[in-house]
Amino acid sequence: MQQATGLGEVEVRRLWKGNEEDYRQTGSEKSNEIESRGQKLEEHTSECLRGDFATGNDNNHRALTTLKMATFDIDLVCATT
Repeated sequence: MQQATGLGEVEVRRLWKGNEEDYRQTGSEKSNEIESRGQKLEEHTSECLRGDFATGNDNNHRALTTLKMATFDIDLVCATT
């Protein structure tokens, strides 16, 4: 390994460990992003439903469809990370 890379075994292990930590950080950031998107979605859905009750309009179906689509999007992101 030392001849092929020009690095000693200790250096190779150190670099691999750094990459592993970078990967974990990226996963954590992605998790935070998904959580933030979920929070915004909840707020948006609540606003839509409150508006429906206040005006008497029947837009609940639209709000729930938006919720289902966004949930699918979040599930898709989770599956690909």
